[in-house]
Amino acid sequence: LEDGKILVNQNWSEEEKKLLKNYQLLTMKPRIYLLNGDEKDIPPEVINEFRKNNWHFLIMDVLTEFEAVSLSPEERKEIGLPEKLKFNDLIKECYKLLDLITFFTTVSNQIQAWTIKNGATVLQAAGLIHTDFQKYFVRAEVINWKTLLEAGGFGAAREKGLIRTEGRDYVVADGDVIEIKANA
Repeated sequence: LEDGKILVNQNWSEEEKKLLKNYQLLTMKPRIYLLNGDEKDIPPEVINEFRKNNWHFLIMDVLTEFEAVSLSPEERKEIGLPEKLKFNDLIKECYKLLDLITFFTTVSNQIQAWTIKNGATVLQAAGLIHTDFQKYFVRAEVINWKTLLEAGGFGAAREKGLIRTEGRDYVVADGDVIEIKANA
């Protein structure tokens, strides 16, 4: 700390990480730098410094993003704003940095997105949804969201045998649509 080093960028043993975690130091948290403005406005030496230090960063004109968020891509194009917003890129970069993934559940015609640590099991995902689902977990029916859309829905996916049955040790994949079967 006295040397001004960012602790998250240092090499620590598991024991040291555990000890440092107790102090809840901000410098131990992963970080992403948001450079506000247009890429052409950021001096190359600044970008080179970020790359040299392997710091996560994103360049985005925040004011333009706020102005464009309520407009359709066509409307944005008409008035000279970027069609694609960088807010989505910022969210994706944050998920990557924090090692998070998204899985989905459905109830009737409603879809719910859930965020969980990459590498989590379906049992942990069940507990995130409801503690009873974790406690009384039997199995999970799983399909990737793209496969589900391509199949044309759950009924068609079932007919084609695209829905898998998984046990409590299944590691949830980014984009899984999961139906938890519990015996409560």
